[in-house]
Amino acid sequence: MERRKRPTPSVNAQADNVGKIQWKKLGGGFLRLPNRIIKPQDVFWARVDEIPKSFRDQVVPLNVEDLKKQESKPAEEIIPKIKVPYVKKQREGSNWFDIFDSQGKQINVKALHEEQADEFLKSLLT
Repeated sequence: MERRKRPTPSVNAQADNVGKIQWKKLGGGFLRLPNRIIKPQDVFWARVDEIPKSFRDQVVPLNVEDLKKQESKPAEEIIPKIKVPYVKKQREGSNWFDIFDSQGKQINVKALHEEQADEFLKSLLT
């Protein structure tokens, strides 16, 4: 089996990576990003919000100026919107409600009237 060098990114590849920073993976282990796996010593393009906070110490930006530009953007652009932790849903064909968490698991044991469901939601959010 013959080993081959990985192809270097072309100039057109850099144009496709608008808003992304070039990073290098340090240390051992793999970094799993959406649709790809980053091996140790790999150089890759990614946005700041794509890299989990727990792996930020294992990746280094190759161009620090790009990172400073990304960090100067407002937090709304970098941080994804937070999902609502609880949702009130009405049962089909009835006046009863159930409360579900962000993973879709039902929290309440018995069905609730609308007022009871609203009170339960308020107690969960406080």
